[in-house]
Parts: sequence; C-alpha cells; structure tokens
Amino acid sequence: SGYAPDQELLYLERFEHLLSPKLIVVFVFLGNDWMGTAGANNYGSYKPQFRVQNGELVQVNPTDSPFNCVSVLSWSALLRPFWVAANVPTHDDRQRVTQALDSVCRSPKLPDHETRATLKVVFARLEALAQRRGAKLLTVLLPTAILLQNAPQADDFSDEHWKAWRNFRAILTEGSHAMLDLRERFRAERRWCRPTGTDAVDCDARAIYLDGGHFTAAAGKILAGWLAEHIRSEYDLR
Repeated sequence: SGYAPDQELLYLERFEHLLSPKLIVVFVFLGNDWMGTAGANNYGSYKPQFRVQNGELVQVNPTDSPFNCVSVLSWSALLRPFWVAANVPTHDDRQRVTQALDSVCRSPKLPDHETRATLKVVFARLEALAQRRGAKLLTVLLPTAILLQNAPQADDFSDEHWKAWRNFRAILTEGSHAMLDLRERFRAERRWCRPTGTDAVDCDARAIYLDGGHFTAAAGKILAGWLAEHIRSEYDLR
C-alpha cells in the first residue's frame, strides 16, 4: 500500500464506520515497515511520526503542508525516478535515497525502543478496532530476500531487515496478536529453496522477487494461496 503500520491504523480508524469486516488482514513488509514507522519519510513520502506519551500516540511532526523538505526533494526531477519501480535496480537503492533524504532534510528517526513502543500501541489499537467491528485481526509478515538467508549478513541493510523481523515477531507475540510469519513457509518451498544442511537452505531469490522486496507474479499467486489456506483453517467467516 505504501503505508507504514501507523498510517494503516489512521486510515482504518478514519473509515471504520463504513466497514463491517469479519477479518482484518494487516500486511507487514519487513523491508521497510519498521523504518517507515520510525521516521517521517517513508520512501519519499512525508508522513505522520508518532511517539508514545502516557500510553497514547502523539504526533510529533507537522503534516499540514505539502511544501516540506522531503516531499519537495522526493518529487524533484533528480529523485523522482527512484520511486518508479521500472527505473530502480534494487530495493536497497530506495533505502539509500531515503537515508540521504533523512540526512539532508534533518528528518530524525525514532530510536529502536521508541519505535517498538509506538508499534505496540499501533497494534493494540488495531486489535481494539477489530473488536469494535466484531472482527478478528491477522497480521502477515512478508519477508525480503535478505530474510530468506540462513543468518544475518555483515551490512547495514541486512541488519535492518533482521531487526524488523525480530521486533515485529516480539511485539505481536507479547500482545497476543494473531500472526502469520511467511519466512519459514518460503524457505520450505522446494520449487525455490533447496536444503544445504541442518536448518540451512539456498533460495533462488530471483524467482521470488522482482527487486529483493516486491514479489513476482508467480510468487504472489502462491503467497495468496497460502494465506487463503490459513484463513480457511483458522477462521470461520460464514
């Protein structure tokens, strides 16, 4: 969707009076949803940034004007091509540009402990919204190519992806939120990944991802099948 989890919460709360769902499915993309929540710049889009004060989300940046540093530079002739998928070689290129924008625009990121606190409140409010509408909430964790590896690699982007995976799993588990983590499901899929040792696999990321983050049509179709299978087995939506 291009939204971080905090933006998804705002959207659902804004329109919940129009909804009568039986199940709300929230997709968490582990390549950028941690960083997107931590900052006010989500891949070139200026967004609300929240901290937790007295157990509540409090917005800490103004978003009432389109003429802010992030938006103006992001959609300039120089940087706009980076947000058009066909012109970007890899998912990491967008991350590098995002980090450069943060530096130039002095757009600070929340420290990890504050990002974690913010996300705890976000998911608690998503759960409360689902209950108000008489629905269940399911959060699906979508892995990146980096997370299909057997262990973290020694680079900054790898660290960010593994950190996101560990933190989202912990937040959802501690909050007793229903979760479907697709990392191991992908790693167990023998059409893409072959065993190379105890708990070790070698995955053909090019068959799964277009750019390390976005799924190919074939992978997306199989993912949708896994999700449908999980929903049928875990939820009565009649």
